[in-house]
Amino acid sequence: MKPRTAALYLLLGFSACSRGPEPSRYERAVAEESYRASYLQELFTEEKAEGRLPLEFVEGFFYDPDFKGLRSIALKEREKYPENTREFQFYTNVANKAVLENGYAHPATTMASVPIAGSGQPSKIFFSRYAFIPEAASSEDELLGIAGHEGLHCFILGKGFPEDPLDDATPEDYEKADERLKKAFMEVIAYSGQLGAIQGGKINVGDGYRRRVEQNYTRFYSILEEFKNEEGPSGRFARAAMRLLKNPMGKK
Repeated sequence: MKPRTAALYLLLGFSACSRGPEPSRYERAVAEESYRASYLQELFTEEKAEGRLPLEFVEGFFYDPDFKGLRSIALKEREKYPENTREFQFYTNVANKAVLENGYAHPATTMASVPIAGSGQPSKIFFSRYAFIPEAASSEDELLGIAGHEGLHCFILGKGFPEDPLDDATPEDYEKADERLKKAFMEVIAYSGQLGAIQGGKINVGDGYRRRVEQNYTRFYSILEEFKNEEGPSGRFARAAMRLLKNPMGKK
């Protein structure tokens, strides 16, 4: 081999080695915002087929950088209802939640909510740009943990609560219970499912991520405990919720 040719081969070999391994698709999505929409669609298709996550009532994963798309949908849906209805208030709350708070938005969200539970319809999960920062997730499995959390909200929206009342609670108690309590119940179910996926080895996450999930579960569960000894709708709802969490989704 001629010296010049040998030098060229060495240079090419060094260049290939210096590039290092190809980035994973998750790493590419973190680095390239333009790739995130197609990445999330691909991820949804794969996970729907594999069945690792509760996606039965999920229509798809959608990239909505600053939740402007979600806000637009919520405001349009709100126009269908009179101002004094729970539906109007619900879509108002969704639209308000979609607004950035101090320059920051939730990593992901959906329209799932107690007031319209049991619709039988799948829901979209919207991921903001903040789903792709280390404070929210640092791996594909951690991103899937967020997706599974929102998927459980969609499950409640689509399937609704168990038909048989638990403890002494009635459907009217669900309606009249304190809104903070109902939100806490939704979040406890979702964080419980997220922890189950971690503990069951369905997703592999870092210690910091796991601690955040555990802390959020504890924070919202404490709200159920706060109401459990009350008389009236909120107390009955809280006791039913705590029993339901020991017996997920009313399964025997």
